[in-house]
Amino acid sequence: MILGLNFIKAMQGFIKFRNTPHSKRRIIFYSENENYFQFLEGPIRSALEISNLKIAFISSSNKDPGLQLTHKNLKCFYIGSGFVRDTFFRYLESCTIFMTMPDIGQSRIKVSNKKVTYAFLQHSMCSLHMIYKKNAFDNFDILFCSGPHQYSEARMLEKYNNSNAKKLVKLGYSKIDRMTNKHLSMADNEKQVTQNILIAPSWGKSNLLDYIDINILVTKLISKGYKVTLKPHPEDLKYRKDLLDKVRKKFLTEDAFTYSINSDNFLLLRNNGVLITDWSGISIEYAFTFKRPVIFADTPKKINNNEFDKLPIKPIEDSIREEIGLIWHTHNDISASLEKIKKFDSSKIDKIIEKNLYNFKQSDLAFRRFLNSTHYK
Repeated sequence: MILGLNFIKAMQGFIKFRNTPHSKRRIIFYSENENYFQFLEGPIRSALEISNLKIAFISSSNKDPGLQLTHKNLKCFYIGSGFVRDTFFRYLESCTIFMTMPDIGQSRIKVSNKKVTYAFLQHSMCSLHMIYKKNAFDNFDILFCSGPHQYSEARMLEKYNNSNAKKLVKLGYSKIDRMTNKHLSMADNEKQVTQNILIAPSWGKSNLLDYIDINILVTKLISKGYKVTLKPHPEDLKYRKDLLDKVRKKFLTEDAFTYSINSDNFLLLRNNGVLITDWSGISIEYAFTFKRPVIFADTPKKINNNEFDKLPIKPIEDSIREEIGLIWHTHNDISASLEKIKKFDSSKIDKIIEKNLYNFKQSDLAFRRFLNSTHYK
C-alpha cells in the first residue's frame, strides 16, 4: 500500500514538473535521497541569491529536507526512486542538472539526447579513481572539483578512458565550509570532547565492521574512560542490520555508549574529540572542520575501480591518512594508538587544507560566480 502511494506521489510530482513552464526548470538540482541534500544545500542557496534565476529541486526521497525549501524562484518536486525517476531522466530536455550521483548512462539512469548538460557536484573529498567505478564521470559535461587532486584525476581519467573533455571548475567543498563556519560561530567546547570517541565506518565490503569485533572495541574504549558513539553508514543500516541491532542491544544500558543514525553529522562530529574510521571520506571532513585527529583502521582499501593504480597519482584518502591522523594496525591493541594520538599537532591542519582544498570557506560564493559567468544568469 505504501509503495502504491509513493508511486502515485512520484507520478504526481513528475506530471507537475512536466507542466511547469520550461523557463522555471532550466536549472535543476537532483538529490538521490535525504542524505545528499547536505551537499546540495550550499550551492542551491547560493544560486537563489542570483536575482530572477529560476531553479527546480528534484528528490527521490519524500523525506528530503530540500523539499521543504521555500523561495519565490524555487520549485520542488518528488519523483521517487524507481520507474518515475528513470522516466524523468530519460525525457530531460534543454536544461542543466546538478547532481551528486555518478555513473549516469552506466546504469538505469539514462543520458538524454535533448541538449542536457550534466554537472557533477562532489559529495566527498575522496579521489575520483579508486572509490568510484572506472567510467563513473564519462558522461558528465561539467565536473566541480573540491581540490587539486580531483582536477588532476579528472584529466587523467579522460585520457585513460578516452572520454570527452569536461569543463572542470575549481570549486571547493560546500559541506566543509558550512560546518566550519557554523563551528567557528559557536562557543568552544574542546575540553568537553577530548574523552569522546566517534566510530564511523564507511559502507560496503571490507569496512571496519568486517575486520574487527566492534563489541570488543567499544568495551575497550569504555573501560579506558571514553564515551563512545557508533555512527553506521546509512547504507549499512540496510545491509548490516542484524549485526548493528546486536551491538545496539548489547550496549543498550551502557551510559557511555550512544548509537546514532542521525543523517545530520555536524553536532555528532563536533562533540567528539577523536574519530575512528576506515576509508570513509568523513575523515577529511572531520579533520579539516574541527582540526582534530583521525585513527584509521588498516582495513583493505575501498576499491570500485580495479584499474585505479594505472593512474600515476595516489588517492588522497590514502596519501592524507598520516597527515591528519595515524594508522591503527587492528591486530594490535588500540591503547598505543590512543596514547599516540594525544600528541597530534592540530596546527598543521591549516597548511594541509591550503594544499588540498579550493576556496576554503568560500565555495558557495565560487559557485555563484560560476553561474554568473555563464549563460545561466
